[in-house]
Amino acid sequence: MSDEVLTPDDVLMRRVLDHPDQVEWHQDWQRWVPAPAALRFDPDLSTFVERLLAKQQQGASDVASLGGSDDKAAAVYVIDVREVEELEYTVEHSPDDETPINHAHCSILAVAEDSKSQKKERRRRLAALLRHAYGEITVAVPDNA
Repeated sequence: MSDEVLTPDDVLMRRVLDHPDQVEWHQDWQRWVPAPAALRFDPDLSTFVERLLAKQQQGASDVASLGGSDDKAAAVYVIDVREVEELEYTVEHSPDDETPINHAHCSILAVAEDSKSQKKERRRRLAALLRHAYGEITVAVPDNA
């Protein structure tokens, strides 16, 4: 664990692949949201702290390119720590190593007591709060949208 203190106003960045399995068109909101497959807890949901990235002159483009290549384009969605905690998730700074990008790693931890339906509903609410911040979504909008 880290001694880095996260504040409620810290912004977390989540990489989401530009792929039909990873994003879905939300008809009511008229926007792309991360699909359930993009919000799997295994056992945590990896994010990156914007403030810590900025200290190292890094940002959304660096998060989007993590582990990616030209054939794995990704967008970046953001959410405030406060919003995540209001969903009763735990948020922890969890650096993988001291490289700038991995030092900014943060884990969102699932609620252990949730039933399957509660997990699904909480992830749906998380998807609704995530805001698209970087990268193009090239998946075609459904014809009925």
